[in-house]
Amino acid sequence: MHYMDLDVELPGGDNFRDVTQLFADAAAAMEPGSMVMVDGFQLQDAMSAIEIGEPRLDTGMKLENDQKEPFHPLTPLLPEEVCWIIDRAFAYEIEWHSANTLSHTVFTLQYVHSLQEIDPDLLPYLLNADPQRPMELITVVLRAFVSGLLKCCDLSWRELARGSLHDASRDFPFISSFAHLSRSVFIGRGLAQRKVRSVIIGAMACPSSTGAVGQRNKVAVDYFPRLALLQLLDHHIYDRDGFRQVLDSCQQILHQISAKSPSPEPSTNSPARRAFDPYISRRLNTFLPVRVIELPSASDSWQNWGDFLGGCGEWLALSQTHEVSGWESAFHDGIRVLGSFPSTWLLQRFFYETLGLDYVDFASMWGGPSSPRLVDMERALIKTIIPYIKGMWYNPPRRRRLLADSLLEWHMIYDMFTVMVNLTDNPPPLILKIPSAALLWRLSTTREVILSGFQLELYNAVERPFAYLYASQVIEAHLSTIDDVKSVVPVDTQAGRELEFQQIFLTALQTMCMAMFSVLYQLPTTESSWTTIRESVLRRYKWAFKPEYDDYETPAVAHPELETYVREVYQMEEDVWFSPSDSFGFAQALLKDLLRNRNTGGWAERWKDDRFQLIQGLVDTCAALGHLRKRDGESVKSLNWDMGSSSSPWFPSLK
Repeated sequence: MHYMDLDVELPGGDNFRDVTQLFADAAAAMEPGSMVMVDGFQLQDAMSAIEIGEPRLDTGMKLENDQKEPFHPLTPLLPEEVCWIIDRAFAYEIEWHSANTLSHTVFTLQYVHSLQEIDPDLLPYLLNADPQRPMELITVVLRAFVSGLLKCCDLSWRELARGSLHDASRDFPFISSFAHLSRSVFIGRGLAQRKVRSVIIGAMACPSSTGAVGQRNKVAVDYFPRLALLQLLDHHIYDRDGFRQVLDSCQQILHQISAKSPSPEPSTNSPARRAFDPYISRRLNTFLPVRVIELPSASDSWQNWGDFLGGCGEWLALSQTHEVSGWESAFHDGIRVLGSFPSTWLLQRFFYETLGLDYVDFASMWGGPSSPRLVDMERALIKTIIPYIKGMWYNPPRRRRLLADSLLEWHMIYDMFTVMVNLTDNPPPLILKIPSAALLWRLSTTREVILSGFQLELYNAVERPFAYLYASQVIEAHLSTIDDVKSVVPVDTQAGRELEFQQIFLTALQTMCMAMFSVLYQLPTTESSWTTIRESVLRRYKWAFKPEYDDYETPAVAHPELETYVREVYQMEEDVWFSPSDSFGFAQALLKDLLRNRNTGGWAERWKDDRFQLIQGLVDTCAALGHLRKRDGESVKSLNWDMGSSSSPWFPSLK
């Protein structure tokens, strides 16, 4: 039936032409199932070509009010306009480092796509009609800045591509967006870093020679931190003295920039405002929809750069830290750890930091390190430790998933150690504690998986009492394991001091968890309410019910059990003496003792202050929640589960 035969009113009128035959004729030479492809056009591009009339998703869609004046890269600019463009480009760059894509940040700067047009070597003659708007500010200063910007992006991508960094903490397509866009946009991959440096150094003298740059602009243009950032990103972390020197230079320049007032906003009709096009992805070879990034204030952007440089400082400090327990990253390139040690060095650190034991002494019981009887264990332990440590700096949801997945691997290590020790005749007391070393790491991981669920606000009202009780039970098993190994670990060693710290800290944390359980628990009144709890446990803790656990001889320690929860609910109901207020008070006293004893840092070493900041947050939480009553509706109603407003990521605040 032809549409003209239908007696309906078509949207937009009925002045249509049937183009079916046109497409049929065009595709006549094609085989059934074949496709016509063009360079750079892939499945994702085809999927994004389905327009739904939503400008935020339809990359190519333009509305009537989207029409803007065209951008001409050689339009003369005032020095303060150039400064504003540079400041804004820095703001977009840090937004890229903060999880956004190139097409929504760096590439919105239109000069990125116009480097050839503003190349002074390709412009035989330029007339400077306005001495207040010297053309060199564009062809020299801006061009040098943009070249350095692109080279910094390229250096960041190179570190990621060769495995020195990991696109794991932010959930954004760093590699894919870079590789995909490099087909249509010049990204500086062919520019020699030395050449870019010389261009920037030459540009730094240009504004002064024009006589048109004020003091604020001299700081922003003449001394912009592009050169220092370029040197920083090009420095290897294991050239520690050189890296520290460049980092200090970056921080000094950043301090100079942030101390000055921000560049003035250009007027509404200023050509500088056309330097950025938030809808640039419509013209790029990308499948990503348009998304306009709302930039923070200038001071916040420089603060974000300060945080970036602070992270580089942490990176430098970690590269000099040989305690695995203090790392946020293993700095493992597939062959070496910290640029110096073989992967087997991790085995030495694992045993020494956990039990104060030299790995050689342990391995001698089975023929020495790398002996045939230990090869499988060594490989399994290294394979578990490296991703575990790297997972500590993933974003919170991904870190929680990785830690949950690692629990089976840690149980495998625990089982392996247990079997090895059980098959050994008359092992010394310290060797008997080897399985507990793996158990300490596994129970610590289990606790993090449970408590991070509160931080991520995953639990509903039904799940919270179970989570707090289960966390308490895991901590109880952890404390029991610490008691088991403390008898063989010398107190005056770093490992002994770490165990002492953990024992006090975990005792306080367990007390707080039980106090929260006593406030939140409810007596299920129907069979369906028990069913709801059971289903939530099976869903939330599915990592504990993997059938692979049945493949090991050693039973898993501290797995969730609904029967135990039911028993604890009724025992708490019958315990008329239990007081959440007293429990919070006891925990607060223990935590304050830790704060007073500032030397109890354990393996935290130089990050000891961060550890005590966490403890202070728990102290404040105890003070805030100390008035709560057992299974009291009013107490429950007073709790605010928005963890962003809480002193601790694991416990609620008060409304």
